[in-house]
Parts: sequence; C-alpha cells; structure tokens
Amino acid sequence: MIKMKNLLFVFIALTVLLTGCNKEEDLGESRLDTTTPPLSELDQWLRNTFLPYNLEVKYKWDDFEGDMKKNLIPTEEDKVKPLMDVMDKVWIKCYEEEGGDDFIKSYIPKLIYLLGGAGVNPEGTITQGTAEAGRKIVLYEVNKFDATEAARINRFFHVMHHEFAHILHQTTLYEVIGYEAISKGKYRSDWSNVREANVEEYLGEGFVSPYSMSSRDEDFAEIIAYMLTRTRQEWDDFISQEGANTEKLKAKEAIVVDYFRNTWGIELFDLQALIAEKIEEITTVVPEEQPKYISPFKLQSDCAQLCSCQEVVHD
Repeated sequence: MIKMKNLLFVFIALTVLLTGCNKEEDLGESRLDTTTPPLSELDQWLRNTFLPYNLEVKYKWDDFEGDMKKNLIPTEEDKVKPLMDVMDKVWIKCYEEEGGDDFIKSYIPKLIYLLGGAGVNPEGTITQGTAEAGRKIVLYEVNKFDATEAARINRFFHVMHHEFAHILHQTTLYEVIGYEAISKGKYRSDWSNVREANVEEYLGEGFVSPYSMSSRDEDFAEIIAYMLTRTRQEWDDFISQEGANTEKLKAKEAIVVDYFRNTWGIELFDLQALIAEKIEEITTVVPEEQPKYISPFKLQSDCAQLCSCQEVVHD
C-alpha cells in the first residue's frame, strides 16, 4: 500500500509539472529595445576603414568602457573622424608599411575607446591614455584634437606609440637586464614632483621625461614615444641638449633600435622618418611658418608638465 501511494504521488506530481510546462503565458511586449540601431555616416566610415584590421572604434558614451571612478565626458562627434583619419594615416599605415600587414593586424588593439576629456587622478595627475592587456586602448582629451597642428598630432600619437610599445614588450620582452642597468637605482615613485623645466633631474639621469622615471617599462615606452614624435635631427638635439646625459640616452636608444629590428623586423629610424613625412603631409600649416620644434607636452606655463599618459599640475 505504501508503495502504491508513493507511485500515485509521483504520478500526480509529474502530471502537474508537465501541465505547468506546457502552459503558455502571455508575458506582454518586451520593454527592452533589441532592434539594431541604424549606422550613421560616421559609423559606416569607421567600419569600412578599421574593420579590415579587426579594430572597433567606440566614441559613444559607455559607462563600462571608461574608469567609473573618474569624472569623464563624452567625445564630441565632429572630433572623431579627424582624429581617426590621422590615426589611420600616421599610426596604422606607417606601422603596416614598416612592419608588414601581418604585424599590424596581429598586434593592433581590438578596441579604441575615445573620451572627450581627461581623467583627473587623486594625486593631481591627469590620465591621457591607457592600455589594457594588449586588447584595448582608451584615448582621453579627444575634444582638444586639431589635425592642422603638428604639435597637437604628436601629443595624441605620443600616447598611441607609448601604449603600443607596452603591447609589444608584453608580447615579446626586450633586453631588460641591460636596459635597467643603465639607470639602476634611479627609478622613483615620486616622479610627479620633478618639474619638466628642471632637465638635469631627469635628462641628466638618462630619462626623456619625469614620467619615464616611474619604472623600467614606462621608461622603455617613453623612449619609443619620444623618438617617434620627432624627426631624427630633433631627437638627436633633444638627447644632446645641455644638462642631458647623452651617453645613457644613446645606450637606451641602441637597445630600443635593436629590439625593433631583431624582434619585429622594423628599422625604428625608418619608421620615425615615415611618420614625420605623413604628419607634414597632413598638417595645413606652411612648414616654414612652423616653429623648429614644439614639444607636444609643453604648456604655456612652466608650472605644468605632461607625459605620455599623465599630466601633473603644480600649485
């Protein structure tokens, strides 16, 4: 009898369960918009230009792409195409020409996210760009971009060269022991206290910027970014100026040049020359009217300094 009762109970339970599963309820119309948004002319241009590199460009506001701890602002839409057009010509195409089609398609980040303003950090620095695991680069201050000024172009692409250098050395490491030995004991956590005007404090120690004093890898990326935002003559003048430790800077240059040649098959000075040529073609300012050299990180006031990823403003 107990077995019969148990079987009857199981039968009733299954009947109720199956009836419940088969019952169709009208849940009403979904409140979620699942339609594909129409592509604007800008969206279509971005797809056509960068999809061949498997690169997505996002400029519309997305809380999850930026740093939610910072007070950020979206990019002005009319700044997107001028910046990304220069990105294609000065950055992607130049690396592609010197490194090859497979190189740029293999190591280019898969996402570039554009933000209109800079992200202010608690210690007073301002973030200008970040790279995440070789997949994503975030560019800040896009609303300040001006494609007619070589100095402004170099300011933005200093960040791109710097962050791409991180992607490359995170993929295949450079000769770290020899590189670190050049400035051994000179890296410091309080680099933001060093003023750009006091060249002896950083150039005198073999660093191209105060920020490059923060760590070996930042130093390595900064050397690359400084080289690729200058002509060969401007670079040579920069590292041989009064107060600079030219010997240490040339030693770092040699390791960087060998790394690009032996690891990636790229002659860095050829890449440098090609980038300078493309920037000259793009800018609308007559060459003879341009200053001999404008640092992309020089402000009007000596009380401020910029580096590839951060800006420091002194009181």
